[in-house]
Amino acid sequence: MTDQEVFDLVIAEMTEKSGININTNATKFIQMCGPNATVAPGCYCIGQWRRGKWSEEILHFVIKNQPDRILEVLFHEIAHATGLRLGRIMEIDHSESLYAREEVIAETTAQILINHFGLMTDDIQYETNDYIDAYKYTVDMILATELAQKAAEYILENWLPDFNSTCQQRKAA
Repeated sequence: MTDQEVFDLVIAEMTEKSGININTNATKFIQMCGPNATVAPGCYCIGQWRRGKWSEEILHFVIKNQPDRILEVLFHEIAHATGLRLGRIMEIDHSESLYAREEVIAETTAQILINHFGLMTDDIQYETNDYIDAYKYTVDMILATELAQKAAEYILENWLPDFNSTCQQRKAA
């Protein structure tokens, strides 16, 4: 299976099971996230807090910018979306340490999922390790890793059970 095929399958199942709006339209992404977003391959956005919940959740992907990072970005942004469901603090005005912790959780979750699905490459491993290293001195890495494991389990059980099952069957064959 190509990275693009994996991306398409995961997006389809996420859309069906998570209730999160997923946008792969670059124009809308730039409108929502601003002109500087053209350098970013993806982002997770939450709308305004209304009546005790976030008004909208959107996962944006502009994978055409960096097609070699498609799976890393996909699982990183999906990991951010678990924050509300698993009780991680998701403040719009991030304190530096909370922001750093959330970034490490998301990137570690991406590593866990990519490994789990048997999709890890040396390039992805290098990129994710490099990203995590940028934050390692400001974050409790043991706590972040535990929270990333919970996020990965949540994603596998709630948002990607069919994709997970298909991958496990392929591994067993």
